[in-house]
Amino acid sequence: TAFSQTAPDLQSAERFGILSGTSITSTDTSAVRGDIGAIGTVSGTVATDGTTFEQQCIVFKAIKDLDSAQSQTKAQPSTGTLSSVIKDTSLSSGVFKIDSAAALSDTLRLAGDSSSVFIFNFEKSLTVESTTMFVLDSGVKAENIFLNVSGSTVIQDSAKICGTVMCDSAIVAGDGTGSGTKLLSQESVS
Repeated sequence: TAFSQTAPDLQSAERFGILSGTSITSTDTSAVRGDIGAIGTVSGTVATDGTTFEQQCIVFKAIKDLDSAQSQTKAQPSTGTLSSVIKDTSLSSGVFKIDSAAALSDTLRLAGDSSSVFIFNFEKSLTVESTTMFVLDSGVKAENIFLNVSGSTVIQDSAKICGTVMCDSAIVAGDGTGSGTKLLSQESVS
């Protein structure tokens, strides 16, 4: 029987567009779909279609659920290993392991259908270069794309990504990241 990867259960973290185990800082006006939550404070201008939670129990629970989702993701067997530079690449659904500090650039084309799940387990840090663009073919849904990063994540200005970024360390997101991209961090988000 072939292995079928499964999306991690984000539980209470699912409702958040941005979630931080410390603080959220916005230097420009940011637009976010979903709730915003930080164990510490939220500073700057962040427009959301949801609710902003600071220093509330719901955020502590969501961070715990994020940790659980990251563990679920890491526990799934890898269906492939990718190099540290992921550039102009086309992939079918799977669980992909990247062992070293990684960079995404240019087009990442994800092919499948509406039930296809894509999990990227980055063992170190991730840089998403400004030229990066995710292209979803044949009904692939952004809600089924998970970037699980053990180090920090930097998303440069103008990068066009989608899905859920789950990070053990800080996330720094530039302008144009995509309002539908979930940024969930055990540490800070800026």
